[in-house]
Amino acid sequence: MNQKEEILYISQKLTEFRLNYKILHWSFMNSKNLTEKQTNAILDEKARLEKLIEAFEKRLKELEK
Repeated sequence: MNQKEEILYISQKLTEFRLNYKILHWSFMNSKNLTEKQTNAILDEKARLEKLIEAFEKRLKELEK
């Protein structure tokens, strides 16, 4: 994979991760009567997405130098 293809792939994945993060955040903030298990699942997924977004943003910055 050349540099341009990698940048494009990372940009696409970042868009996907950010959208999923926003959907999870909105769902969490607007849901009522969530069980503890559901709440923990949402928070775990948010944390996972935050780490992925951070890693992909770091890699993208490295490639753009």
